[in-house]
Amino acid sequence: DDNDNRPPENAPPENAPPENSPPENAPLENAPPENAPPENAPPENAPPENAPPEREQLVSHETECNFRTVITNEIENLRQEVQQEIGNLRVANESRLSALEDRGICRVCFTEPIDCLITPCYHWVICIQCYRQLPNVGSDQNPRWICPICGQDIESGWPFYGLR
Repeated sequence: DDNDNRPPENAPPENAPPENSPPENAPLENAPPENAPPENAPPENAPPENAPPEREQLVSHETECNFRTVITNEIENLRQEVQQEIGNLRVANESRLSALEDRGICRVCFTEPIDCLITPCYHWVICIQCYRQLPNVGSDQNPRWICPICGQDIESGWPFYGLR
């Protein structure tokens, strides 16, 4: 029989879409917008895959320049903070030394009274114990001592007991 090879009368044509499929022009559900980049697309600021090496180098150079600018600014800020702190310490130190001098306290040991005059610079800032312990900056054959305040060579130290 030829009737056995025929499709049933209510069967759809051979090239028809399945019964549960949407019409051909219907939008797909859960589909990305038409202008959305593909899921595996590189970031917007990345050079295209087929970009010349010069473009990649420019992007890399720009990133490096931005990094250097940030680091340079941070270094400058830290430098200013350090300079400010150095200034604060100088003021505090000068104030402390002035107070010690006013009280007649040795500027080397900060405990004993000043009782030694250094010549030829005539600094009156040291006790006799510290004067005797000043380091020799010369040699054994040619000893040399320097004033702890001005750095001038010392010719002698004159003890003056009980002046303060």
